[in-house]
Amino acid sequence: MAGLAASGEGAVLAVSNLVGGIDQLIAKAQGFMANYYTEQEQAGVLAASLTKSLEKAGFSQAQIAALQTRADFRTLLESIDINTEQGAEQFAALLTVQQQLQTFKHT
Repeated sequence: MAGLAASGEGAVLAVSNLVGGIDQLIAKAQGFMANYYTEQEQAGVLAASLTKSLEKAGFSQAQIAALQTRADFRTLLESIDINTEQGAEQFAALLTVQQQLQTFKHT
């Protein structure tokens, strides 16, 4: 999977065309991870992905590390002012990763 992740947009598009589109590429990549990565490796990949997404939205390492419980997540989400550009981006980022974070916290 590292090869795909490090590839340029053109290469990813070419592979997605070969497997039937981007949705099929995502499904097949997820299947590969589930079948060939250990649970610990999968958790590491998920943690890195979640951290990267939240950092990109402007959350600090401390804020990310503090997301230990459902209540922590809810409190953070409900504290965001979506009337600002950064607040809207952070709110959207949390909504986007909420299912993955819930899955990660239960592994």
